[in-house]
Amino acid sequence: MARAFEPLIAIVVIALLDLRGWAGPSPLWFTLAPLLLIIIFAEPKVLILLRRGPWRSTSAVVNVVLCGWIIYALGWGPVLPLVFALVVTYQIRNIGAFVWRPVAAWTILVILAGQACIALGWINCYLPGGLAQAAGFLGLVLTAMFIRAIGQSAEEREAAEARLRDREERFRVLVQDSADVLSVLGPDGTPTYLSPAVERLTGYPADHYDQDGGYPLHVHPDDIPTVVDALQRISDEPGGISYHVRVKHRDGGWRWTEITLRDFRDKPAVGGLVATIRDITERREIQDRLAYEARHDHLTGLMNRSAFLGEVEQMAQPPAVLFIDLDGFKPINDTHGHRYGDAVLIAVARLLEGGISGADLAGRLGGDEFAVALAMPATADRAMWVADRLLAAMSEPIYVDGRVLRVQASIGVAVPKPGTGVTDLLHQADLAMYSAKRRGTHDAQLYDPAVVEESLQPARN
Repeated sequence: MARAFEPLIAIVVIALLDLRGWAGPSPLWFTLAPLLLIIIFAEPKVLILLRRGPWRSTSAVVNVVLCGWIIYALGWGPVLPLVFALVVTYQIRNIGAFVWRPVAAWTILVILAGQACIALGWINCYLPGGLAQAAGFLGLVLTAMFIRAIGQSAEEREAAEARLRDREERFRVLVQDSADVLSVLGPDGTPTYLSPAVERLTGYPADHYDQDGGYPLHVHPDDIPTVVDALQRISDEPGGISYHVRVKHRDGGWRWTEITLRDFRDKPAVGGLVATIRDITERREIQDRLAYEARHDHLTGLMNRSAFLGEVEQMAQPPAVLFIDLDGFKPINDTHGHRYGDAVLIAVARLLEGGISGADLAGRLGGDEFAVALAMPATADRAMWVADRLLAAMSEPIYVDGRVLRVQASIGVAVPKPGTGVTDLLHQADLAMYSAKRRGTHDAQLYDPAVVEESLQPARN
C-alpha cells in the first residue's frame, strides 16, 4: 500500500486537472493507464523478478518511460522534465546507484522523443512551438545534470558503505575466529566489550561478565595487584603494557593469560582501554617445567647440586649441613639392576623430605650422595638429632616389587662458624662423612678437625 501512495496522489491530481480541461486532449484512461502499470511494477514480487541478473534496471527504465508517457500525454511535457529526476531518486533509493546511467540514457531518449512528437504535431502541448522546444531543451540539460549529480553521489556513498561493511565484516571475522580475546575496558578494568573468543578461554560466554560482579571477580586474587598497577600506569605508557594474570575457568581451574593493554580513551570510536588477551597456560606450564627440571634432579625430584648450593647461599643465616652417602648401594645396582637402584634413591629422597622441616632444604648432589641444609637453629645438637632420625629411618627395609632391600648411610655434619662459607660447610660435612664411613658404623660424625685428621691419617700412610 505504501508503494502505491505516490501514484494514487498523481491519479487524484490528474483527475482534478482533467476537470479544468488542463489534462490534454487524450482520454483520461489513456493518461492514467501508466500510473496503474507503475503500481503493478512497484509490487515486491514483481520487483524481485525484474531485479534478477540482466533485468535489474528494467523496473527503473519502465518507470521512466511511463512517466514520460504521462507528462507528454498531459500536454505539459516540456515543463515537467524534473519529474524524471524524482523517479531516478526513488529508483536509486530502492534499487541502487547502478541504475542512474541506464535511467539517465532513457530519460534523454524519452524527452527527445516527446519533443520530436510535439514538433511533428503528433501530441498536444499547451506551450507555443518555439517556447515548448526551448523549455524541453532546458529541462533536458537540467535533468541530465541533476541525474548525473545524484547518481555519482549515490555511487560514492554506496562505495563508502561497502568499504565500511567490508571492514566491519573483516573485523568481525578476525575477532570471531581469533584465538585471542579482544576487550574494551572501562576505567576500573571492567570490560564494556568482550569478543566471543572469551568462551574458548574461560568457558563462560561474553555476556556472563555483565553480571555477578563482572570480569574483576574472575581474576586470581594474587594477580589483582598486577592488574591495578597496569591500570594506574597505562596513561604513562603510550606503547602499551603487557602483563600476565590468571583468570578463572568454568571448570574451576585457572588459565594463565598474557594481556597487552593500550590506552585508546582519547579515540571517540573506542573510548576505553583495549586489551588483547592470549591464553599462555601451555607456555607457562612448559616454562615452569623447564625451570623445574633445570633446578631439580630428574629422578628423585630433589634440588640438584647447583640449585641446592644456590638456595643455601640465599638463606638468611648460614645453615648446618648434612652430607649423606649411602652404604651398600652399589651391591643393589649390581645384583638387582638399575631399576631397583633408582627405586632405592627415590625412597631415600622421600625419607629426607619427611625428616626435615619446611624451612630446611634437601638435595641430591649426584650418584648416591645427598645433602640437607638445616635452617635456624643451626646448632650441633639439632643437626646430630636430625642425622640420627634420618639414619634410623634409612635402616628400615625398602620394598620394591615385593623384594626387600636394605641400605644404610654415613652422614657428615658441619655447623656454621664465623667466616665459614657455604662451600666450606659442604666440604667440612663431606670430610666428616668420609670419617664416619671409614669407621663402617653407619652413623653420623660432626665435623671436628682433629677427628677428621685422625681418620684420614691411615689413608695418607
